[in-house]
Amino acid sequence: MIALFAHDDYAALGIATALELERMPYRRVGGLQDAGALPVVAVGADFSREESLALAARRAVVLHGGPAFVRHALGAGDAVLAEGVVRLPLSEPIVPAALFAQAQPFGITALTLPRVPYARLAAAPPRGRAQGWLLAEPDDREAPAALALGDCLWLACDLGTAFAHLLTEDYAPAPRGGAPGWLRRAAESLYYWAPEALRAGA
Repeated sequence: MIALFAHDDYAALGIATALELERMPYRRVGGLQDAGALPVVAVGADFSREESLALAARRAVVLHGGPAFVRHALGAGDAVLAEGVVRLPLSEPIVPAALFAQAQPFGITALTLPRVPYARLAAAPPRGRAQGWLLAEPDDREAPAALALGDCLWLACDLGTAFAHLLTEDYAPAPRGGAPGWLRRAAESLYYWAPEALRAGA
C-alpha cells in the first residue's frame, strides 16, 4: 500500500491514474501523520517547510515539492522553477537498463515530457546524491533530475501534473477556430457522463 500525499488535486489525479493503471494499491492521505509507516508518494509544488523536512526524513518519493522543499530539504536556494518541455535521457542510472536497450533500436534516446512543472538546479545541491540528469528547454541546459536523500527520492519534475496534462490533452496548443475549449470540454464531459445506451445511439 502506498500513501498518496498532495494538496494539488490536479497533480494527484495524474499520479492516481498511473497507480490505478498499474494496479498498485494506494490511498490518499490528508497529512503525513495519516500515512503512518506507509511509503509516501508526494506530488505537487506547494509543500510547506515542515512538510518538506518530514518528507526528506522518511521513505518517500517527492515529485517536485516546490520552493520550500528545494530550499529546506535540498539546501538549494538558486533553483529555477518553471514549466515547459523536459527531456529525460534514457541512459541515466535511474532508468532501467532493459528499458534503454528496448528503446535504442527505434532511435529513442530520451523521454520527452511536452509540458511539465520542474525545478532546475544550477548544480547538485549540498544535500542528496544525484541519480540522473534532465535537459530543459529552451537551452537544453543539464540539471539534476533525481536526488537520493537517504530513504527519500526527489524528482525534479511534477509527473502528476505532466500525466494529468496528457490525460486532458492540456499540453496541446489551442485549436484554431471551432468551438471554444471550455465548450468542447463540457460537451465531452456530458457525453461520458451519459448512460451507455444513450451514448450508443449518439
